[in-house]
Order: sequence, then structure tokens, then C-alpha cells
Amino acid sequence: MFKSSFSLVFLTAALFCSGVSAQSHVVTISSALAGGSKCLEVSDITHIKNGTAVQIEDCDNSAAQRWSIYYSGSAYAQIRLGDPGLNYCLDGINIELRPILDVPVRTRNQVKVWECNQSPPQQWNFTYGGFISLVHNRGLCLDVPNSNNGVQAQTNPCNGGLNQKWHFEFPN
Repeated sequence: MFKSSFSLVFLTAALFCSGVSAQSHVVTISSALAGGSKCLEVSDITHIKNGTAVQIEDCDNSAAQRWSIYYSGSAYAQIRLGDPGLNYCLDGINIELRPILDVPVRTRNQVKVWECNQSPPQQWNFTYGGFISLVHNRGLCLDVPNSNNGVQAQTNPCNGGLNQKWHFEFPN
């Protein structure tokens, strides 16, 4: 089975420079830690609500693993659940900033989905090499502690490791 895989740099450039006021594409997001075989997914898409956990599982191209990278003309993106009928975004909730230094007070925050509202915990930056960080906390990256099924996604200080590197693919 062939999957269309592409660089995060090209995705970012295509969406950001498209000239369209709001643009998104449905993708699956897989962890480099597991060689691309584990995808980011919502733990219970049938009973989704604010605070539903986000985890990794074997990639199966299900609705729970489809995400839209959504740019609205600003310098950040939202990572939304791919189903247009759902208005839930990847949310690095419980992120606290020190007022002057813009440094996280605590780390290892579990990432969940929340109704999309464009708040700072829903504003993500894509960096060269496949890393995803919070815009208002660029020192915190989306990561997973290991490649076991069911392990929850979290934010941790960016370290450049495979546990923080992600691949984006157009689902078949």
C-alpha cells in the first residue's frame, strides 16, 4: 500500500503561502519514534468532549486518526480533528507561562482535544525536521514517552529526539 508522505516544510509553505484566508488539509500524524507505524489519535471519538485524551495507536486510517492542519492567515496553525462536523482541536492545556520570560512553569502536560477557540494552547508551530511546538511556548514540543499503543501525547521541553518528531501523510 502506497502512502503519500510529505515534508512538514512543504505542508507549512503550501498552506501558509496559498493566499487563501483559511486553508486546511486532512492528514494523519505518525510518530517517528515508532517508525511511522503509530498515529496520533483521539482515544474515544464516539464520545468526544472537551478533555478527551490524545494518544498513539497502530495507524489504521480511522476517523480518530485524521487531523486537519488549519491556517487562518496567521503565523500559527490549529491541529483540528479531520471530520468537518467536529470542532475539536489539539490542545496543550494546563500550560502556564512565566509572565516575563515566556518559559513554561511545568512540563509533561497531557495533550487533549478541546473545542476549537484559537486560545494559546491550540496554537502550534511546525519546525524544520518534523517537530511541533506551542507558539506561545516554543520550548515545549508535542511528544510521546514511548511507542506503546495507548500512550498519551504530551508536551515536554524540546529535545530533538525521535519521540518529538512527527510525519504527516495524506490518508488513502
